[in-house]
Amino acid sequence: MLVLVAAVLTACRHAPTEPPATGASSFTFVEAGRTDAASQVIVGDVGEPSAAKYSENYSPAFPLKPMVLPIYPPRALAAKAGAATVGVRLKVDAAGRVIDVGPSLLVYSTPGPFADDFQAAVQAAVMQWRFRPAAIEKIEFVQAPTVSYSRVLSTQKVESQLDVAFNFTATGGVETGR
Repeated sequence: MLVLVAAVLTACRHAPTEPPATGASSFTFVEAGRTDAASQVIVGDVGEPSAAKYSENYSPAFPLKPMVLPIYPPRALAAKAGAATVGVRLKVDAAGRVIDVGPSLLVYSTPGPFADDFQAAVQAAVMQWRFRPAAIEKIEFVQAPTVSYSRVLSTQKVESQLDVAFNFTATGGVETGR
């Protein structure tokens, strides 16, 4: 009996293990202060601003699923870099492809030794994204003796820009500042 108690008391003890470090990312689209009036421009004859012949309606680019998320950079994860934010401005062409990724003027990016790693992860992901392209519709207002209506005269797909905020988080062995 004494041997059993001694065996239990001297049981093998392992050093506590840290959970494996993992990272995740998420994103949100950021819009500048835009009003509905900015998306519709009324166009009339010269000298007759109130006698509008047609209007132009702008539809912004719309993301298509699936949307690849950036991977938390392994080098930053190994160094326990913690959370980071990357703000980018995407230029989307008239076919709905991302053609340029630059810094956002609406989202503050976290500076630090791994800022380039986070930026590269974002760029690698967003270059795979596809969008329904932005479009400008030319709409004519028709007024007949018995009925009034609007009709779309033309639709033109156009380049556009979108601002996106990416948030990176790390779990596991990452320590927060104390």
